[in-house]
Amino acid sequence: MLDDPRGWTGYGKTNFRLIKDPKQASLTIYVASPATTDTLCAPTKTGGLWSCRKGATIVINSDRWQYMVPTYNNLDEYRAWVINHQIGRLLGQGTAFCPAKGKKAPVMSLQERDLAGCLPNAWPRLAD
Repeated sequence: MLDDPRGWTGYGKTNFRLIKDPKQASLTIYVASPATTDTLCAPTKTGGLWSCRKGATIVINSDRWQYMVPTYNNLDEYRAWVINHQIGRLLGQGTAFCPAKGKKAPVMSLQERDLAGCLPNAWPRLAD
C-alpha cells in the first residue's frame, strides 16, 4: 500500500521500504486494541475510537482496522485511507476539508467522522 502510485510515493518525493531491524526504522505502524491505542496515543485523546500519529509512530485502532467506520463501505479502501491519512500527518500535512458536495474528499480530511458531502477517498493523488 505504501508504494502505490496513488499514495504519497506517487509525488516522487518520498518512498518507503520494509526494514528488518526495527531499531533502524524511521516509521513504525501498529494495529492495537482500543485500550492500547489510547495508551500509545496519549496525551492525544482517542477515546477508544480513533487512530493517531505520535512522532514517527502510527497507531491504528484495531476495531477500526477490523470493522472500519460508517462513512466507508469498503474495508480495503478504509484501510488505505487510515494509513494514507496518518502518513500524511507524518509528512507534515494538515487537516483538509471537503471542497464541494459530490467531490472526492481530500485524504487529509477527517473522513472517519463526517464526509461533509464529499465522497470517500483513500488516496492523496486522486484528490489533486
